[in-house]
Amino acid sequence: MTKKPKDMKVGGVKTTDASESVKGTQSVGGVAGVLPTSGVGSVKGVGAVGKRRTTRVMTDAERDDLLRLIDEEAGKLFQGSGLTKEKQEVLKSAVKMAVDSGLINDKDKPKKE
Repeated sequence: MTKKPKDMKVGGVKTTDASESVKGTQSVGGVAGVLPTSGVGSVKGVGAVGKRRTTRVMTDAERDDLLRLIDEEAGKLFQGSGLTKEKQEVLKSAVKMAVDSGLINDKDKPKKE
């Protein structure tokens, strides 16, 4: 059952019995000085933001080392997580596939003519 708008109105405000006395105030301490501002340094132009750096080709040994590192870190991450071994393997292989798909190895490198 939904409430109707008239059911949500305030019925009244209760009065207070008595107000309490204020115990006292404390003095305000001194305000610290404001430090001066300095000028803005040089700013790079917008053109420097989007420049692409050269991509380095990863060797097969570096790729194998990276995938081994993923296995090690996954072991540390899953320790005490309560995930089954099957789910751990699925997650590890998914991370490996994602990383491997973004790598450029020697075989994929374009040949210079």
